Amino acid sequence: MRRATSSQIVLAVEAAAHTILSSQPVGTTHAGPEEILAWLSNSATARRDRQEVELWVLRSPTALPVMRERIQRRHREAQVFASSNIVVVYHRTRGSKDRAAAIRAALEAF
Repeated sequence: MRRATSSQIVLAVEAAAHTILSSQPVGTTHAGPEEILAWLSNSATARRDRQEVELWVLRSPTALPVMRERIQRRHREAQVFASSNIVVVYHRTRGSKDRAAAIRAALEAF
């Protein structure tokens, strides 16, 4: 079985969340930026989407535990899903459709 690419995972998460993720700059404000290959989010449309979705692609699965902890500290009310070298942060606003199960399933499918 061929391993999924990051692009395939991004498309699956976008479909599950019913949103489009855009590339974001990774800077010094992010702990351990050397471990981060890419950061995508729907920040431009989060208010309209009534949800926030972030997807982090890490250089190595070994960075996952540390990154997941840092992200959970910063996003206390959000749900954090992780698989291999991908971390997805999901936070919905009150009254919006809960897409957490679909996002989790999309991530776990790979």
